[in-house]
Amino acid sequence: DFSQAAEDALKLACTVAGTSGAEIYLVNFLEHPFDESFSTTGDVNTKYDDQEKIFTIELIRKSKRQLQELADTYRDNATINFEIFAMDLIDGIEDYIRKEAIDFIIMGTTGEETAQEFFTGNHTERVIERVNCPVLSLRAGQHETTFDTVVVGVDYQNDDKANYRAATSYLLDFAEAMGSQLHLVRVSKPNADTSEAEAALNEFAEKFHIHNYTKGVQISKDIEAGLLRSVTSTGAGIVCVLTHHEGGFFRFFSHSVSEDLSKESDVPVLSINLHRV
Repeated sequence: DFSQAAEDALKLACTVAGTSGAEIYLVNFLEHPFDESFSTTGDVNTKYDDQEKIFTIELIRKSKRQLQELADTYRDNATINFEIFAMDLIDGIEDYIRKEAIDFIIMGTTGEETAQEFFTGNHTERVIERVNCPVLSLRAGQHETTFDTVVVGVDYQNDDKANYRAATSYLLDFAEAMGSQLHLVRVSKPNADTSEAEAALNEFAEKFHIHNYTKGVQISKDIEAGLLRSVTSTGAGIVCVLTHHEGGFFRFFSHSVSEDLSKESDVPVLSINLHRV
């Protein structure tokens, strides 16, 4: 969306691509009535007199120029492809991921939401609800982070739709590509038996073949506060949550740890939707 947070997301993507050898696909979602070739070239064969269509054409051309400038600015750091995709973000993100075989998303966020978004979720949360790959979200200014340590919140509550094996596979691939050590964290309520929590962390690591890790138990009534305390104590540059994101009416009644973290965390938040991977 050409915000500062979005440009900082591109900067972080260049860091990730430079370390992992990944290729970047920079995309602006803009719904319009023209064919795909217009999004790519900015050219249209038909003359339009309709003022709304003329405005849309100019908006697309302006967006294409802005994407070109961003790609040119950061192209020395990574291979960058760019495109205007002819759908809005929420309706188009799944189609775009399938089209380009995207396996990791980095996006900027304000960490805030409007009154309407209270019911539907902000753009980042709604993307997490829909996609089958990890989403790394960051606020403006968080692009200069480190990858040495990734705090991973572990609350192993299985259900019929949760795919922990695929989620941890994504997490391990990311850690290997970035040279990260995982710090597994269980947040327990006051007066809880910490030895049981530590045993649960060891069991989780063994079951999903996590070897290069440390672990810790945080005592807190608030999951987000416990995870952020771990980020501070370990000096982690990323905090990760495996989430059960839901959309629609159910979302109003659900508690999203990743959503709260995106508002409160001083480091980028990696979210993997257990119901979509």
